[in-house]
Amino acid sequence: MNGCSLIFNAEYRAILQYSKFGEIHVSEKSQCYTTPSTEIYGNKYIPLDDSILEETIYTAQSDLLSDRKDAYLLALEDIASTTNCQQSSESIAFKASKIIVESCSGILDSITKVLSCKYEVTTERKYTRYLALTILENIILSLSNDCFIKDTKYNESWMALLVNEIKHAATHPRNATLAAKCIIVLVANSKEARCQVDRYAMVALQDAEEVGKLSYASLEIQARSAINVIQVCAY
Repeated sequence: MNGCSLIFNAEYRAILQYSKFGEIHVSEKSQCYTTPSTEIYGNKYIPLDDSILEETIYTAQSDLLSDRKDAYLLALEDIASTTNCQQSSESIAFKASKIIVESCSGILDSITKVLSCKYEVTTERKYTRYLALTILENIILSLSNDCFIKDTKYNESWMALLVNEIKHAATHPRNATLAAKCIIVLVANSKEARCQVDRYAMVALQDAEEVGKLSYASLEIQARSAINVIQVCAY
């Protein structure tokens, strides 16, 4: 079910309900959505209607704020996919990211909450943290040329959380790599983000670069790039 749109969230829960308990609760409310005809666009490209995209994002926010663990993870997976320009498209990723930062503070707050938690060893928790970082990276990259990066109220809190991810590079290099990518864009585009970079952040990045040299090449590249951007922007 990974990657399935949240428009089909009810169907997902019905399948899960049946697999666990052998029964399905049928919803009285039906959902119907229209899409452009493939006769017009062929099989190469069918544009996603903005209303469907908005409903998908709002549904995701609702599920992130719920107490249903299965829906919570599904929501994170769907947002991560929708905001990824390589899995959706540049246009959809940009629009989805814009909707999230302008109208869905619950999603941003959920991401912040996940990254504020201490590292845990359970597979589910590690996966949840990875998804949160992936979404944050997708949003920041999609809106890198937008005024959001300069004006967002999240810059200060995000920088502190991202630096914390860098400090765990030895045990979680993949997450640290994502964090370094985010730092590069934030520092390059936001004065507020640059003000959050201190000696400890630089030391963490330098340590991460050394970790990358030993075992994770992508981390080495991104940590070095972050250091370079910070140094350039300092002048």
